[in-house]
Amino acid sequence: MHQKISLIVQPGDSFFPIVRAIDRADRAINLTVFRMDDPIIQRALIEARQRGVRIRVLISSSARGWREQNHKLVKEASEAGIATRSPAGDSKRARYHYKMMTVDDKEAFVFTFNPTSENLHYARDFGIEVFSPAIAGEINRLFDADWHDRPFAADHESPLLVSPFNSRQKITDLLAGATSSIQIADAKLQDPAIVTLLVSKARSGIPVRVLGDEQQRGKLPTEIAFRAVARYRLHAKCTIIDGATAVIGSMNLRTVSLDRRRELSITVDDAAILQQLNAVFESDWERRAAPRADNVATQVLRAFPPACPESARSPAPGLVLISRNNALLRRAIGDGMTTIGRAEENDVVISDPLVSRYHARIVFEVGICTLTDLDSGNGSFVNGERITGEKWLRPGDVLRFAESEEFRLLEV
Repeated sequence: MHQKISLIVQPGDSFFPIVRAIDRADRAINLTVFRMDDPIIQRALIEARQRGVRIRVLISSSARGWREQNHKLVKEASEAGIATRSPAGDSKRARYHYKMMTVDDKEAFVFTFNPTSENLHYARDFGIEVFSPAIAGEINRLFDADWHDRPFAADHESPLLVSPFNSRQKITDLLAGATSSIQIADAKLQDPAIVTLLVSKARSGIPVRVLGDEQQRGKLPTEIAFRAVARYRLHAKCTIIDGATAVIGSMNLRTVSLDRRRELSITVDDAAILQQLNAVFESDWERRAAPRADNVATQVLRAFPPACPESARSPAPGLVLISRNNALLRRAIGDGMTTIGRAEENDVVISDPLVSRYHARIVFEVGICTLTDLDSGNGSFVNGERITGEKWLRPGDVLRFAESEEFRLLEV
């Protein structure tokens, strides 16, 4: 279907795929923003504009709790020479909620997440990056219609689902055609017609599993298997049909998203992408870590020593710790040992009295990364669990030292 396609998985991939695309832009970037506060992406956009890239950003005026932040974003973007508009039809009743970016009319992104620190680092979310002039062109056609406040007619042959035009019909057809399984990650699944269809499929013998959040517990019919995502805030909107087709994007399976809001999702049937999505869904369902796959359409299986978990080896040339308190602060993890503590001679100094003078060390050798707590008084934590001795690390892990600063380990 597509020339080249990649899956973005949050937490873990962070802002890197987006920034890389912005950095290689030559001519034009179109971007929609419902919420955005990530300084790395904002800086990349400013630098792209400085080198002559034409940038247009549609910024929502109705994002709940973000009106002041988005007003400030408009002001700062305008000062940087970036063109901005708010969609004319944007309102509380019919929000423009879609999340997309196109680069040079040939590369397109469809996201479930906003470029915010929370969504990039602390929520389960997905994105699709596709190199396809046809798909980028169709998304740009939608963007231009909203930019100029013109009518839009959706292309029903496109892999895109655009609300309120064709999303309901397309997702209904996909769900109705399921023959072996339906898996949904959606914290706001509630549309009566969709729920009725899911119950019908479940009664016909097709397993229907839904990942949501605690607020949904007990609200779906018992025919639908439900579990809440325990490890992250679930913000993703992803439906997987028969393990072979996925719909990913901004659209929740609720009436307002299907029938009134501007939403954008994309249908994906790439086998490698589906393998990754199924693995992530299963890991969240079973509440265990997902296996780490290369973020490209073709995966490469590697052999590792028996003592080292496959997911602990980093395929990237380097790692960084990114502070939750200051996303601009990046602490490189080079080959060898990186020491962490309150004493000034440490490689990473955390000036908090709760942190021991020599608190912990990270060792990165031959692509394997480990964290060792140095008998600190208040402990070292990986993904919320206190460690004893040595702990294998993998990209996406959250590290905390005592009750002090928290970092995410990411590939670069």
